[in-house]
Amino acid sequence: MVGVIPAADLMDGLDHDQLTHRWLNAEPSDPDMTWLSGFPDLRVLRVNPRLPRVRNVPEGVRITAWPNRPRPDCC
Repeated sequence: MVGVIPAADLMDGLDHDQLTHRWLNAEPSDPDMTWLSGFPDLRVLRVNPRLPRVRNVPEGVRITAWPNRPRPDCC
């Protein structure tokens, strides 16, 4: 899926047991990523380094910068 998609639409439209990687390339309306805990197999959140810092990323989800550079505040 590509585009600016609200978190609620992702929660309704994706299989919660299939999502393992998520790319964040557009500024979210809310940097709180608590909602990602609804995807138990999510392992990687890739964030464009030009975006504001995200917060409350669920435990076990590794944050990487887009494309592959680790963010300084990461892991």
